[in-house]
Amino acid sequence: MIDRIINFLTTTQDPIFWVSATLGTTFFALRLMLSFFGGGFFEHDMDVDDLHDMHHHDGALFKFLTIHSLSGFLMMFGWAGLACSVQFKMTPGYSMLIALGCGIAMLIITASLMQIALSLEGAGAVFSSKKTVGLPATVIQRIPAHGQGKVQVIVNGSTRELLAQSHSKKPIESFNLVKVVKAIDHEVVEVVKIGEESK
Repeated sequence: MIDRIINFLTTTQDPIFWVSATLGTTFFALRLMLSFFGGGFFEHDMDVDDLHDMHHHDGALFKFLTIHSLSGFLMMFGWAGLACSVQFKMTPGYSMLIALGCGIAMLIITASLMQIALSLEGAGAVFSSKKTVGLPATVIQRIPAHGQGKVQVIVNGSTRELLAQSHSKKPIESFNLVKVVKAIDHEVVEVVKIGEESK
């Protein structure tokens, strides 16, 4: 059995390293580019509150099983394995052990950096539309009866623009003062014109 495993590693380890290096580098580079252009498709529908709930309630899972850390593991595992096998002509066993060690180290480093980034987030950087409920806002783009407009609201000293829809199903003209009564999702709220809250 051990001979078969050693034979398998001897004959297939380079393709495994190449596939891991290619996939890991591709995902890592793609994810890095997407993060520079607004977050990308991996986080598009994730609210800030959901992210922090994952962080607090499933800390260990969130810490290690992320796109960043897994792609970093594959990338480092593949390139380290190829360096050991092709460049330094090491045996399959040593190449695999060193590749695994480098991959795990990269996994831990990447996850640790993400944890540090989360812990350094200031209160102003963490925004959820739920924080606007009960606050006054100004309509900056007309809200139709059965559609969406835009409102401007001040939260913790910062001005935010959000999509808004009418709670009463009546149109609300621009420059009217409204009150946020409900958060629909992370970028849409429901508002009512001030003075009509109880109607």
